[in-house]
Amino acid sequence: MATARGFRIALLANDGFSKLLATGLTAVFAIQAFVIIGGVTRVIPLTGVTLPFVSYGGSSVVANFVLVALLLLVSDRARREASEPAGREAVSFEPLYDTR
Repeated sequence: MATARGFRIALLANDGFSKLLATGLTAVFAIQAFVIIGGVTRVIPLTGVTLPFVSYGGSSVVANFVLVALLLLVSDRARREASEPAGREAVSFEPLYDTR
């Protein structure tokens, strides 16, 4: 479920960097979940990868919260750009006259 939302965020993003960032972060989360689920069901051997948001160690939990925070930032930016009126452009700080 989380991976589907992450990939949907990647589709909503407007610029290439945001698309790649959201796709990469979602892939990291999906691979981590796949390894844990595969290890629990004995499809693959267990490794030292911790379960997202459930592990006892602090570094894994912090890393996963950073991952989610970056996805939320990309999602918020994409939604704000999508909701801007079409005729309204971003404010430009270019001078009105040539100073040369």
